[in-house]
Amino acid sequence: MKIIFLLLLAIAATNCAKATMPDDPSGEPVVINPTPPIPVSNGSSFTIPSYNFIQQQEIFTKYSYLDPQHQIRQSLLQTALLYYQWNLNLIPVPGTMTVVDFAIYSGLPRMFVVNMKTGSVWALHVAHGKGSDPNNTGYATKFSNTPGSLMSSLGFYLTTGTMNTSDHGIVVLINGLSTTDSNAMSRGIFIHSATYVSDSNIQAGRSWGCFAVPEADHDQMVSTLKGGTLLYASN
Repeated sequence: MKIIFLLLLAIAATNCAKATMPDDPSGEPVVINPTPPIPVSNGSSFTIPSYNFIQQQEIFTKYSYLDPQHQIRQSLLQTALLYYQWNLNLIPVPGTMTVVDFAIYSGLPRMFVVNMKTGSVWALHVAHGKGSDPNNTGYATKFSNTPGSLMSSLGFYLTTGTMNTSDHGIVVLINGLSTTDSNAMSRGIFIHSATYVSDSNIQAGRSWGCFAVPEADHDQMVSTLKGGTLLYASN
C-alpha cells in the first residue's frame, strides 16, 4: 500500500507541474521536490450524512455562531456543516473548515476559511480551472472529475500533507472524498498560490483545476489548511 501511495504522489506531482501553468501548456517543466506528507485518512471511511430534519436543525443551532457577517451562502455552509459533524471523528484538524463557492465571480473572494472555534471567516480569492470557464468570463460553469479536463471538481476534500515545488513553493495536497472529485490526487489538484490570482477585485486567471490563491495569502493558507482540514467546493 505504501508503494502504491508513493506512486500516486509521483503521478500527482507531475500533473500538478502541468496544472499550475494557467494558460500556457508549453511552459518549462516544473521540478517537484516532495516532502513527507502528514498521514491522514484516505477518505474511504467518510460517508454522506443521514440526519433527520430535527437533528439537522440541532446541528445548525449548535454552529449558529459561525460566519457572523453572513459571507457564506447559507445552503453551502449548512451542507458543509452536516458533513463535518457526521464525519467529525475522521477529521484530523477539525478546528478549520473551508467552503469554496464557485458560483461567485472569480474577481471576488469566494474561498471562505471558517474558524470552527471562534466562528470567524477568512475570505480570499481563488481561481477555477480553465476548462470550467472556456470563454474566460470569470464564471465557472462546467465541472469534471476527469483527468485532462482542466476543470475544477466539486465535492468534499480533505487536505493531507504539503509538497515543495519550484514553481509555487509549498503546496497543500488534497484528497477527494466524493465521487465527483475522487481523482483529485491523481489529477494533481492541489491548493497553491499563483501570480494570476490577486487580492484585488479583478478577474482571476485560470488554473488547470487547482485551487490557486493569491501569493500574498500563501503562508497563511498553508499553515491554516494543511494536515487534515475539510474543504467543500460547490456552485
